[in-house]
Amino acid sequence: MSRTTIHIEQQGLINPRVLFRLSEPANVPQANILEELDCNVSVPPFTDLASQKLDNEGLTGSLVRDVGTAIYNRLSAHPGVKAALNMIPNAKLDEPCPIFIQMTTHAAEVLPFEALFVPNHRFLALDDRSPIVRVTMPDAAIGVIERLCKVPLRVTAVISAADRQVDEEAEWQALYKTFSESSIDFKLQVLVGRTNLFNMIGDAHDSRVEVARIDGDSVDLMNIINHFEPSVLHFFCHGTTKPAAYLEVATQATHDLGDRPIYLSQDHIKRVSRYLLLVTLNACEGAAPVPDSPSLAMAIAGSGVPVVVGMREAIDAKDANLFTRAFYQELFKELHRTLSSPQAETPNWPALLRAPRDRLALRQGGPPIEAAAAHKRWCLPILYMRAEKLRIRRSGDMEQLGELQELGSLQSKFSKDSPPEMIAEIDQMIAELEKSLPT
Repeated sequence: MSRTTIHIEQQGLINPRVLFRLSEPANVPQANILEELDCNVSVPPFTDLASQKLDNEGLTGSLVRDVGTAIYNRLSAHPGVKAALNMIPNAKLDEPCPIFIQMTTHAAEVLPFEALFVPNHRFLALDDRSPIVRVTMPDAAIGVIERLCKVPLRVTAVISAADRQVDEEAEWQALYKTFSESSIDFKLQVLVGRTNLFNMIGDAHDSRVEVARIDGDSVDLMNIINHFEPSVLHFFCHGTTKPAAYLEVATQATHDLGDRPIYLSQDHIKRVSRYLLLVTLNACEGAAPVPDSPSLAMAIAGSGVPVVVGMREAIDAKDANLFTRAFYQELFKELHRTLSSPQAETPNWPALLRAPRDRLALRQGGPPIEAAAAHKRWCLPILYMRAEKLRIRRSGDMEQLGELQELGSLQSKFSKDSPPEMIAEIDQMIAELEKSLPT
């Protein structure tokens, strides 16, 4: 099987209707007929899901499965889509068949597609074969997006939540531990508001990490990020959809003097989008629907960022930290595979949320299938992709960098009693490797 692509659009201005069809696979009968999609979530079980609390661990029941079945029933109003979805459970275990929800309108964002449940099967997003991703279709698609991915991988992490008590140190530790354990070399820029977190990061004395406190306004913050030219931009802060979709980033003055935080919209992030492969909004409501406009995640993807990950609702801080750990483990493995390949490859973006979903479901407690059926925390992360093909050009050589890391590790173990000729040989090898690396 190939991927299943469900195309969703809106027609009409006075009495707009949301319509959908099956665009892939093309050989399914009645694939291209248009059916109206029911996007009403003001009825059970959707209202029950929206009101479910995240702090209720050990919860039992079938609420999420009921919602997933309701999504399946609405999509099955289209005979072609129904036929395609029913084929997925019969796919071979090694046969990927990802599901792409391709949208030219934000009107369907209210539906929790990630909970899709095929009767007598399981949640498709928890099946290795069938990850669910959302694809934004901007008005001016450009065919191919090209990005230069520098090695060491450059990542900016903005870790600063205003007002409420959020464990920023746990987020930093989850991020740093994952980076340090990865097989990909990195340069990490960390921008923080709190003094204690600034000191904690600085005390690590890691030359791969540079830390600064957030000061000034949104323009100042984006200028600092722009100068660093990250390929990955990670936010751990608060998010809101009222009155519009924004990130709420605390500055040094917010924490020290009680000043207002910085508010970032998709227009701010667009200023650095030419470098970015991925933006992670590990913040409340980063992918939550907004009346009369796209979610922040959808808007950022529409502005030119190839991949955006966000949350449909407010999230628990421990869930956010756990998500960071699991998500970046998967991302670094995938980027290492992609950048190590002698041929240009596109990362398998749809698969990145599979392991984090499992980890979030397991945190609920009890058997994984029962936990997933009862509690929504695992289906809150959403991944948006742009429709264009992504072409990554790398700068630096992964194999040489790996050798350089190994030699550097060996060099650090030398003592004053080590044979001088051995030390000189390692020093020479390191110098030659450094000269051969592209800038």
